[in-house]
Amino acid sequence: MQALPADAILSDATYAHVTADALRLALSEYSIDPAKGKGWEWLARAVKIAFTCSTPYSALNDDHHGNAPIRDKFLGLGKRAVELAKDLEVLSDEERRIIDNVFNEEARAIMATTIPHVTFLGESLEIIAGALKVPQGKWKSSAARELRVRQAHYLSPIFEAAFGRSATVNDRPGANDLGPWATFFLLVAEVATLEPVASLREVLKEARRRHMANPIRYPDLDSENLRCDSATTKNRIRPCDCVRFREHLYTSVSH
Repeated sequence: MQALPADAILSDATYAHVTADALRLALSEYSIDPAKGKGWEWLARAVKIAFTCSTPYSALNDDHHGNAPIRDKFLGLGKRAVELAKDLEVLSDEERRIIDNVFNEEARAIMATTIPHVTFLGESLEIIAGALKVPQGKWKSSAARELRVRQAHYLSPIFEAAFGRSATVNDRPGANDLGPWATFFLLVAEVATLEPVASLREVLKEARRRHMANPIRYPDLDSENLRCDSATTKNRIRPCDCVRFREHLYTSVSH
């Protein structure tokens, strides 16, 4: 199994406020208690690990604006490089004589062979820019939704271990109560992130799909030594790699 990278992951201190008392208070109206052997201390520790694993440090970077600025810069650089190569190719005889008088033989040879490379570089940057995904609408909305899906994906096995129930959503048309898992995630996520959860039904449906296809496993779930870098997935897939958190928003080029 492929272990998740530990170097791009938040420290446990980020979720130090997720304590047994905080969860007990948030879930005070919840109809079930943790299963036997899974008390509130265990649940708090497991929840912190799940959120630590699922939240890359870069996800908290408010300065990121998606791919649009990168695409525009690459397009600008590419265009300038292509135009430079074209301008150098059409120098007048007088302009070339001046260069020849200044350059020695080696420098003239380098210039002659460099122009095609400048063209190649410019065209390559334009191709890369065209391959970058620039999501419609607000980038942060897309990133926030993906982060919530990741958090629910990583928290799913914690919920199942703690309460002995499947992390499923009541998806019947018109249903107001999405079920125990939805209530648990909503309350716990608000405790952990101090922010409300938007589009709960859609987030949990996508998280359920990922959980069924590629469940997160915590081999040391009952150990005091449980760490994020011990979490594994069935397959090595990009969405579960913290370093690649934004890849689905970054590029459509296959790696």
